Amino acid sequence: MARQILERLAGGRCTPDVAAVRDARIQEARSQLSDDSDRRRFDSLLRAATRVYPLREDNVLLTDNLPAGLIRRLLLEAGRRLKEHGHLYDARDVAWVRVTELRNALSEHAAANLKKRPAKRRAEHAWVRAHPGPQVLGPAPSDPPDLRGLPQAARRINRAVIWAMGQEIGVARPAAGEVISGLPVCGGKYKGTVRVIRGEPDFVRLRRVDVLVCAITTPAWSPLFAVAGAVVTDTGSLLSHSAIVAREHGLPTVIATGNATRKLRDGDVVIVDGATGSVVLESQVRPIQDLSTSAAELLITPHASAPLRSPTPAAAAIPPSPARRRRQIRQ
Repeated sequence: MARQILERLAGGRCTPDVAAVRDARIQEARSQLSDDSDRRRFDSLLRAATRVYPLREDNVLLTDNLPAGLIRRLLLEAGRRLKEHGHLYDARDVAWVRVTELRNALSEHAAANLKKRPAKRRAEHAWVRAHPGPQVLGPAPSDPPDLRGLPQAARRINRAVIWAMGQEIGVARPAAGEVISGLPVCGGKYKGTVRVIRGEPDFVRLRRVDVLVCAITTPAWSPLFAVAGAVVTDTGSLLSHSAIVAREHGLPTVIATGNATRKLRDGDVVIVDGATGSVVLESQVRPIQDLSTSAAELLITPHASAPLRSPTPAAAAIPPSPARRRRQIRQ
């Protein structure tokens, strides 16, 4: 993966002036507002968004990654001790042991069959991932509650939360024929080969200009955005990790499809439209060994209505270079 990222960076593609693009888009938006009060409100909301936009990515290191890393080291040490005492086959099996079982085992009250439980649970986990079942059990979700009785400030924040949750975990939009629909978060069109990535062990399977299809992404997945040609996820929202990093890299991206990882398979050829939120299945799966990176076509277009165009061989082989880091966007 590191080699693929370096090859992409060495492709000679010019990195856009992110600050200039940002200023131009702001001026374009303001020019469409004819009322002074609307422009003032726009400026106020823009300042607030600029201030809070980085919080999700900046705080995840301190509130998620570092604590999770410390807990992992603690569990691995506990697993090593349990393996030494013959309670586990492998120290990493501790991840499949419940908290009460771990406490009892460390206090020399290990269950008689503790050694066999991780394998059973690992198999159950694999079965559930292969058979996810319906997204909703029981009656269909009801309409959002009536917020008219709340104060204005409370109505505003609750409407935002309800909308965001609907985008994040809403019921998948029904597929129309060979089309999967989701939330568009970064424009452009891209045609390429699907690679379904279900977790960190699969990272090495992603090749340059593949269409990354996954359930969700976290900061640990960020290097994949420097390799993929487009991104499609099952879940997400406008300010989810997938959306933020996709915009930084300029990748056509559709999120919150609800069912992409179930509908698409490795080797399918799709057209991802990051402006309309559609993923069109153009051809069914074929043997992975017959696929080549040259089969993926970069079809970035400035508008959703623009026709697809065949790229030059160089454009097909090397996707756009990553955009500058978020600190440059803030400038």
